[in-house]
Amino acid sequence: MPAKRAVGATVLAALVVGTGLAAQPDPSASPVTPDVARIVFTLRTMGDRLLLSLHLATMGVFSPTSMDQRLYAGQVLNYLVGPGADGFDPRLGPEEEFPGLLPEARSLSEFVLSANVPPEVRERLVWVARKVALLLAMARDELLQVLRARRLDVGADHLLRAFAFLHAALGRENDPVYLGGVLALLRILPPVPPPDRGP
Repeated sequence: MPAKRAVGATVLAALVVGTGLAAQPDPSASPVTPDVARIVFTLRTMGDRLLLSLHLATMGVFSPTSMDQRLYAGQVLNYLVGPGADGFDPRLGPEEEFPGLLPEARSLSEFVLSANVPPEVRERLVWVARKVALLLAMARDELLQVLRARRLDVGADHLLRAFAFLHAALGRENDPVYLGGVLALLRILPPVPPPDRGP
């Protein structure tokens, strides 16, 4: 019995040591640069706003009246263009200050060109960020058509198209990068822990 305990203690000690070694950070892994952290934070924020925009667009498609439909379209448009831009209606919110998804996507594609990012992902980052900006611009154009529509079915058709463009801009995590949007970009970047929001 004492021999079994000794063997058990040895195995347990080996497991503890092995687990401790495995949990140590990989010294060969490159640290995340501030530029990469900024890009990841921007993409996460854009993803959150895109999800909210998709929800609002869905509500607009199923609106019972043209007035409700235009209200939802105006809210999505505000998220896309940001304060001060053509089409922004300050009465519709949001209350937070932000540049708008479309200007953010354009700024991101410019920032990546000079950012300290892994060279193997720079070209893909720029390409997809530009694609996201194009999709958001197409969604904006459809939303402007909703605001001009006089019939509920016509407005719903334009909102469905805006939804499709917003959904493509968000993308999915498992999309190939050449098809992907914001979520695919997050997948090809190094993991960055979320910022500490405090108590």
